[in-house]
Amino acid sequence: MTKFKHIFLRLWPYIWQLSFILVFMTLVLFAFGSLSTSIVLGAIGASSLGATCFILFATPQSDTARVRHVWGGYIIGISAGVICHYGTNLDVVLPVIEPMAFHGLCAAFAIVLASIGMALFRLSHPPAIGMSLGLVLEPWDHWMLIIVFMAVIILSATKKLLYGRIKSLA
Repeated sequence: MTKFKHIFLRLWPYIWQLSFILVFMTLVLFAFGSLSTSIVLGAIGASSLGATCFILFATPQSDTARVRHVWGGYIIGISAGVICHYGTNLDVVLPVIEPMAFHGLCAAFAIVLASIGMALFRLSHPPAIGMSLGLVLEPWDHWMLIIVFMAVIILSATKKLLYGRIKSLA
């Protein structure tokens, strides 16, 4: 076996796993760019999914890389974000607090609510907490949530299908 072939075979898990992340995140960024009405929320959503890609394909044996943790984390994180997003409408009812400060308080509460939910149900997936924050900070529409859930479905299915082939890169 030549030295080049030996090096290539040793690096192959890194090459294909990182290539998958490259292609997947390119498609996600394209979807966020073409369907998102908010640049900030698109960036937060993409960074959350990018961190999920790393966890699933670079540290596949970690607890946070379990498919149930990914799904549970995103369901809890998005739910907390949506609840606190609608809670920002209460600033009219509470005129004592300045609207921007109240908005910041709701965003911080989304993080706490998502953290409590993940800890309570033992479904920790930290990137999903970023998604809850983004849903409070920026206006969003249903397409953003559809993109995120479709991305989570694709990532989860890919991890399940390739489980025996995924090597820990970290």
